[in-house]
Amino acid sequence: MVEGLKKASVLDSNIVDILVVYDEIPFSKTGYCQIRRCPLSQRAAFFEYYTYKLLERGAEIVCLGISSKCLRKNALLNFGDLSYFETYEMQKFKIAIPKKVTQPSNLRLELIDLRKDLDRYIELHNKIFVGIDNAAFLREREFRTLSIKKNYWINFAIAPEGIVGICEFEILGSRAVLSTVGVAEEARSKGYGEGIVMCALKLLKEQGVKKVELMAASSNVRAVSLYEKIGFKKTTVLSKWFKLTNTDKGKLAYR
Repeated sequence: MVEGLKKASVLDSNIVDILVVYDEIPFSKTGYCQIRRCPLSQRAAFFEYYTYKLLERGAEIVCLGISSKCLRKNALLNFGDLSYFETYEMQKFKIAIPKKVTQPSNLRLELIDLRKDLDRYIELHNKIFVGIDNAAFLREREFRTLSIKKNYWINFAIAPEGIVGICEFEILGSRAVLSTVGVAEEARSKGYGEGIVMCALKLLKEQGVKKVELMAASSNVRAVSLYEKIGFKKTTVLSKWFKLTNTDKGKLAYR
């Protein structure tokens, strides 16, 4: 799958499922590794190894994740010498769309035009999510993959002064997943984040959607506070993540 996997498997032959994202490094300077299935006794060793490899490949920040399945099996995880990692969780939120949804009069969502908006949307998306834990950075091929999904809506948020943000959601019958909400840096602290979510809820209600869910990192306090203010309720923890900056790499035992 990736360079280094063979060496990792030598440490323990029971490793079955490891996901390492190297190719995001040039875009976000962040490398991700999620160990989905791994003996508890070996997890720290694998975290150390992949952290080292990701830093070696140019990452300034490394995020290492444990799936909810592992969390359920091992409610109290002891990582010992990994205590110097910052920790955060990917949380799932849900809301039942209320009978009345008020959309701001100065804001609307507008579907993008793939023929002319592609580059501008990708550039704005990637600027918005710089430094946000577990925020995906788009490239053209990934964007086009998303855009051809049935009932996947990709929108600019437009205010009187122009484009102020973005919003993406997928409609799945009476349920929808709000996958992306972002406000351009120069338009922040003006209430547009809440406005974008309310516009999305109104659109989704008009499409017959009754319930909406989303994911957010617990470290993104601003987003979590916004969702809870609107009425989203946290339902579960999807994964736990350990974050290390390049400046702390000297603490790694692996060499």
